[in-house]
Amino acid sequence: MQDIIGIRRYIFAIAAFMCMAVGVSASNVDSLQIAEAADTVQPRVSVSDTVAVSKKSKEVGYWQPDPQRAMWYSMLCPGLGQIYNRSYWKVPLIYGIGVACVYVVSFQGRMYNEYSNAYYSIMDHDPYTNDYVPIFDGLEGVSRDWQVATLRKKMDTYRRYRDLCIFGTVILYVGNVLDAFVDAHLYDFSISEDLSFRVVPEVKFNPNFIDGGSFANNTSLGLKFALRY
Repeated sequence: MQDIIGIRRYIFAIAAFMCMAVGVSASNVDSLQIAEAADTVQPRVSVSDTVAVSKKSKEVGYWQPDPQRAMWYSMLCPGLGQIYNRSYWKVPLIYGIGVACVYVVSFQGRMYNEYSNAYYSIMDHDPYTNDYVPIFDGLEGVSRDWQVATLRKKMDTYRRYRDLCIFGTVILYVGNVLDAFVDAHLYDFSISEDLSFRVVPEVKFNPNFIDGGSFANNTSLGLKFALRY
């Protein structure tokens, strides 16, 4: 009887152990299937999301001006290329010099017209044209030849100054265009913070120095310039 009870207990233990093994294997299979399913699922990215990401990357990227565009901007309107290059401090400088040049050209032009009209007035021998009289008002006893020479000299002087100022204005315009073009090219050019310039004296000896020769004839003194950047 006790043997039968022991056999039953043994069979019951084996059956319980087999049930537990089957349950564990089933749970492992389910976990493996869930993990594989999670790995096979791919996130869906729409075209709008891709465009939004690309735009955002462009916005946060490094900005660099276009030299051709900066040049055309300055040709169209002086100072506009400098604004495009974000060199705002150059705009008041350009317009300040430009206004000064225009004023000087206008003043020299008015003076040239005044003296040229007086010169041609005194040279035409017409008693009804007396544009030169106000210029020599209060100067008595001066000869006509002196008046003609004075008017001619003043006329030539103001004409020369006017032409030089016009040339300077053109140079300012061209320089404005070139500055915008070059500044755009050198926008990302970095200069080391350890920029230094040294000038030191230097003594050089002649390598073919002969014993007994003069020291002054076999040495040379000079300055050494060192630029570090």
